[in-house]
Amino acid sequence: MSLILSASVVRVRDGLPLSASTDYEQSAGVQECRKYFKTLAKKLAQLPDRCTLKAGKYNINFISSLGVSYMMLCTENYPSVLSFCFLDELQKEFITTYNMMKTNTTVRPYCFIEFEGINNHHYMIIVGGSVTALSFIPPSLLPGLASSLLMPASPAQVLAAEPTEASFPCR
Repeated sequence: MSLILSASVVRVRDGLPLSASTDYEQSAGVQECRKYFKTLAKKLAQLPDRCTLKAGKYNINFISSLGVSYMMLCTENYPSVLSFCFLDELQKEFITTYNMMKTNTTVRPYCFIEFEGINNHHYMIIVGGSVTALSFIPPSLLPGLASSLLMPASPAQVLAAEPTEASFPCR
């Protein structure tokens, strides 16, 4: 079964969590992937704006814009196009709901926890203009959960992201 398991909104410059979904899945694999959210959150400024990180049976997808990143954890068989449609819609809803200047000045984690968009379980079946936009900006694929991503990076280590080869049904 393909599912979105978790979602999070994070400030890019320092990884401060702004909002997160209520997580019902408690398996060991999902718990481990949630740890990767925190690690990724600290490194978002170094990564491309659209990425997919493959983590075993799960994928972590994220997009970043205007200093805020929108992240999600889903099963590996959840369609990439729908993942990024969901993230685009989440981003639009967050931007229209909150003043983006407030996200830059907040100091308290989860201060936007009341954000309904992340907890609404209308997890996307939109295949319209968002899919067309995705065809022009394909996400980058971060190869596996490399130990360099989880360990403090030395100056010699560089995170490499490769464009994914995905077919998009709408053009």
